[in-house]
Amino acid sequence: MVDIHDRHPLVITPDAVCEWLSADTSPERAEEIAHAVALPETAFTWYPVSRKVGNIHHQGSELIYAIPEENE
Repeated sequence: MVDIHDRHPLVITPDAVCEWLSADTSPERAEEIAHAVALPETAFTWYPVSRKVGNIHHQGSELIYAIPEENE
């Protein structure tokens, strides 16, 4: 996912959320959690969306619809 965005989300299982968010979780343990329970990118369907998604002035559910790859 690095080629999509350098700040991509980490989607973890509900069971791991409490430990992940705990102030007592060390960076090393957080990395272990990420590798052990994070959903892989293959668990998602990827498609292009409008560049409007990246602009806070644009709102609406239509922003989540796929667009042809040659359009912006």
